[in-house]
This record gives sequence, C-alpha cells and structure tokens, in this order.
Amino acid sequence: MTTSFDRTFVPLALRLINQSGTDAIFDVPTGTGTGYDRTTGSVNNPTAPVTRKVTPPSAVKLGMIDGDVVQVGDMQCLVAASGLTFTPERSMTVTVAGQTWTIQMVQPLQSGDEIAAYKLFMRGK
Repeated sequence: MTTSFDRTFVPLALRLINQSGTDAIFDVPTGTGTGYDRTTGSVNNPTAPVTRKVTPPSAVKLGMIDGDVVQVGDMQCLVAASGLTFTPERSMTVTVAGQTWTIQMVQPLQSGDEIAAYKLFMRGK
C-alpha cells in the first residue's frame, strides 16, 4: 500500500535525479536470447540500450567495501525507480560519460512500501 512517504519521496527522487543527474545508458536484457549454446560454448542474451538519468558516479564509501562484491575502486550512483521500465540487476552494464561499468550490487532504497531509487555499486570494465 502506498504510504504518505511514498507519495512524497518517490516523485522527489525522480525530480532531483532528473534535474542534477547525468545520462546513463543501461544495456537491458531483452529476454529474446536463446541462452547458452553447448555446441559453440557461447551465450546469446541480446540487450537493448535504455537511457536514464543517474547521479554522477562517486567512490564507494570505505565501510561498504567487503573485498568481494564491493571492492576498492568501485563506484556508486543512484537511479530513480519511478518510471523505470526495468529492474537494475547484477552483471548489467551501464555507460556514464563514456566510461562503461558493470553493476556488482543493487540496493533498493525504499521510501515506505515503494522503491524510490536504486543504489548501484559498479566496477569499471
């Protein structure tokens, strides 16, 4: 059920990220691939580019680094959940300002019952 926090913070997250964010191109799986081919050893999982605003990438805070999923040198950014046509997932690639990153971890940020934004932890390719 939508809460009063959701009615306030979901649109606020979208507005702030759209106003001060930068364009990011997400390579979103289309779901039309055939998967793993045992004969050739290749994976066929086509993607489609989706452009959304994200906060400028910044270094991951020291306390978040576990040396496994999140490592020194990883970056983080936020993408608003409102109107997002896909759910960010681990292993998805994101290109911001010409730099391509692979998502290592996704942390949903809830405003109540709804997700206001996703925090993406990314590693350079």
